[in-house]
Amino acid sequence: MTGPTHEDAVDRPVWQANSDSKSCTKCNREFTVFHRRHHCRGCGKLVCQQCSDSRITLPPTFNYNGPQRVCSACHTYVLTLQYEAKKQSGEVKPPDYPSLRAELLKRTLEYLRLPEPTWHQTQNAGGVVTSVQPVPNSPFVCVRNQTTVKAPPSKVQTVYADMNLWQKWNPHVKSRILEEIDGNARVLTAKSELPVIDPRDTVFLTMRWEGVLNLETGATEHRAGHFTTAAMSIAHPAYPPAPSKVVRAEMAISITQIEPSEDGKSTRFVSTVHMDPRGLLPPFLVNTLLGRGAEHLRGMARYVEDN
Repeated sequence: MTGPTHEDAVDRPVWQANSDSKSCTKCNREFTVFHRRHHCRGCGKLVCQQCSDSRITLPPTFNYNGPQRVCSACHTYVLTLQYEAKKQSGEVKPPDYPSLRAELLKRTLEYLRLPEPTWHQTQNAGGVVTSVQPVPNSPFVCVRNQTTVKAPPSKVQTVYADMNLWQKWNPHVKSRILEEIDGNARVLTAKSELPVIDPRDTVFLTMRWEGVLNLETGATEHRAGHFTTAAMSIAHPAYPPAPSKVVRAEMAISITQIEPSEDGKSTRFVSTVHMDPRGLLPPFLVNTLLGRGAEHLRGMARYVEDN
């Protein structure tokens, strides 16, 4: 269960028995004296503090007074329900998606046009080549990681598009669908939690093109096995910034390119990211942490090849 459904909302759910699980049902981390178990008031599942740090007012039929502890999935789900109700009543307007989609395509083409000689290779390890690109008027570099996955492009794309699998190779990030726009565009939320630093979250529009993007016109040229996915941060009325503790990061661009390799049996996977985590993190530390994308890419490749 990813959140309370319309049927579930009739009454508050029955809480999962403490004996049912020795670990969090969201992150699988084992419960201890210090890593305590809690119950999500939305779905009743056993969760840890980190996976249930949100509070929200549940539907009246749940018979709770005031904001309640919920897991991240239920939190996003209830926010989405509230947004849809306000949108139908005219209380809020949805984002200007035509303009945002045009801006995302524009940014995607700009970053893909960056000349190859301007990229500086910083690492080549474990099958992943990492390169960086300085960005004008930004203290944060753009990072590109590329590797070869021993699987056909269709399989790589299917696995990568399944958001529920992302934690298999990047357990520090939890993502949820906030709004489906059409078959090739949607709005997601992502929250990352790393040791020492404050949690970060972001809301972003993501689009997918099947085929090869013409870097001059932006048109898609059909070619089997070629996929491009891009994302950028947006403001969305359903998911405003948290009042405290969580820092709202800014994703200038994230581009994923999937295409057949020269041998025709494997897949070339390229990830390009320019991110501003906001907050008080110094740029040199951020630029170092961004290199961890290589580790996640290796994890993704192993998962695809082993499953």
